[in-house]
Amino acid sequence: MPTVIYKFIKGEYISNILDNGNFRITTLRDCRNVERYGEEVGDKEEGTLTTEEIDIEHKGGDVHTGRELEKLGIATGPGLNHPDTEITLNNCRVIQEHPNCFMLCLSKKNTRNIGNRLGQNYCIQITDLDAFIETITKCIKELHNIELVLKGPIAYSSRSRKFGNETPSHPAFLKEKKHEYQNEYRIIWITKNKDIEPALITHLNIYH
Repeated sequence: MPTVIYKFIKGEYISNILDNGNFRITTLRDCRNVERYGEEVGDKEEGTLTTEEIDIEHKGGDVHTGRELEKLGIATGPGLNHPDTEITLNNCRVIQEHPNCFMLCLSKKNTRNIGNRLGQNYCIQITDLDAFIETITKCIKELHNIELVLKGPIAYSSRSRKFGNETPSHPAFLKEKKHEYQNEYRIIWITKNKDIEPALITHLNIYH
């Protein structure tokens, strides 16, 4: 995990953050709104993974098939391994969407190029990422039941894979190569309630 991380901000919001400690946490669903944020910030396929060329000829007893189906979100039961069970899938495609969650998009680098392309020309340096995440997590917990907190760098790769190939990254940490210049580091908060909207964290002591 990086020791220093950066958050790019539009100029219209910087004083509200520095003077009042108001910090907006977005959601995965909100980040799909390309019409609102543009194609550099918004991404209509955020959190998705497409599996192509699914061809299965299954006969009972093949444990490998069950594991592959579960990766696609297809529920299987004990009957799958019955000797008389047969499953045939030909040239199918499955698109999986990660459930809505709170999300904070940061960058591992502070460069003018990143800010300009994002349309966010102010940058906040975060020198203690663990403490920052802990503070945000406590604030979210006051509003929602958090099930899991995940953090890590974004993997820049295709969101499409052939059936049977390993997924390059968790779908919520996967973006197309065209966004690689962002050097993104992401934190997501998975809550029990998935019907959530972006949250405004108020009176955050960012100088602590």
